[in-house]
Amino acid sequence: MNCREIGHRTSVAIIGEGSSGVSSALALIERDPSLNITIFHNVPFEQTVSFGPAGLFRIDTFQNRFFTI
Repeated sequence: MNCREIGHRTSVAIIGEGSSGVSSALALIERDPSLNITIFHNVPFEQTVSFGPAGLFRIDTFQNRFFTI
């Protein structure tokens, strides 16, 4: 049984509101409109810039198994 089957909404945290963060949020919400997405940022949107490769934290890896419910 997963979270959706018991009526819970999946929450997603995105760090950064540059083009990588916002486009990631858009792609996720288009794929699953029921997601609860929060974008965290530390500067005004007008001052954001995305550069370098975006980081990815995968919870399904062996090293991150302790972060799962």
